[in-house]
Amino acid sequence: MRDNVPLARSMRANPILGQALISQTATCHGEYGTGSRESIKRGDLTDSRGFVIAAADLTALASFKNGASPEDLYRTLVTGLDGTPMPSSAHSFEGQEEDLWHLVNSLLSLSASLP
Repeated sequence: MRDNVPLARSMRANPILGQALISQTATCHGEYGTGSRESIKRGDLTDSRGFVIAAADLTALASFKNGASPEDLYRTLVTGLDGTPMPSSAHSFEGQEEDLWHLVNSLLSLSASLP
């Protein structure tokens, strides 16, 4: 375990479960994970200083603010991102850590499928 993050499990993304979990990110990250420009227009995503911000484009690894390794994504999902609207999802996956790894692998597959 590194930085209190369980070691990544070697598993392929479960497309059905992964898509169901990714769909829960659509409010902020958009239907296709590319960042919701609608949320910018609405102004409902703000940082801790009240500035309107865009959600990360989940199809571009460079847009991940806390790193793009599987362990980085796991940690970000569990702890959230301070100063941003990205909440901790720890309570949602308590006792279902394998589902969290499916979400991590599915998120990584979004960027892998791009040319």
